[in-house]
Amino acid sequence: MNFNVSQGFSTRAVKDYEQVNTDQYFQLYWEALRNGYKSSQVNSQQAAQMASDNLVSALGINPYGSGYAKPVGTDGKLLSGANALWNDDWRDILQGVAARSQVDLDFSGGSEKSNYYFSLGYLDDKGIAIGSGFTKYSTRLKINSEVKKWLNVGANLSYTNSLQEAPPSSDSRTDNIISAARVIPSFYPYYEENADGSHRLDANGNYIYDFGKYRPTSALQNQNAAATLPLDKNENREDNFSGKRIFRLLLSCRN
Repeated sequence: MNFNVSQGFSTRAVKDYEQVNTDQYFQLYWEALRNGYKSSQVNSQQAAQMASDNLVSALGINPYGSGYAKPVGTDGKLLSGANALWNDDWRDILQGVAARSQVDLDFSGGSEKSNYYFSLGYLDDKGIAIGSGFTKYSTRLKINSEVKKWLNVGANLSYTNSLQEAPPSSDSRTDNIISAARVIPSFYPYYEENADGSHRLDANGNYIYDFGKYRPTSALQNQNAAATLPLDKNENREDNFSGKRIFRLLLSCRN
């Protein structure tokens, strides 16, 4: 009898792109707005004021709270004392360290005229993205027996049941689990937030998923992959069975 248990972990082999933080994003977005406002009719000072006035409405959210209604001044710098009240890195929410477990058990034995082998296997390989992974159950039976001196009879049977969970990852899809972690800035929260940075609760006291109806389209408006992927199943189930009967004739030749 053999019994083996193994446990492992997996994570990204290659680190994802570096991303700007909330403070950097707001200051860079202010600069983009200011440059867009400047024209022959609007000078640099007026454009800077317009950028400060419209920054929060353009991004749809103010992570700095009501005390900093215009978090970036006309100089393009974050106001002194302004600190983001939340920071939800969507890469940490949608991806993480995944566990891998494998268990194998087999028996074998026999006598002078017969032998057998029987095995059971289990594999649970979680994916690094939520809603992903691979699970497999397997079994095998192999028997061989000498019925007559000139005849061997046997059988070789195997069965596997597997489940592949694979959330969308095609570049052309907006629910791509990999790109979603890249395109949603960390100041767009996973759960709905109050102005003071506390989580908004429903009537039962539970956190409310933030689907970002206020977000720009480029930041996946009206989507929250962490909330929907566990419910939107993307699975491939397979059952494989194979069987083989074996007959061997042992012939001898005499002169």
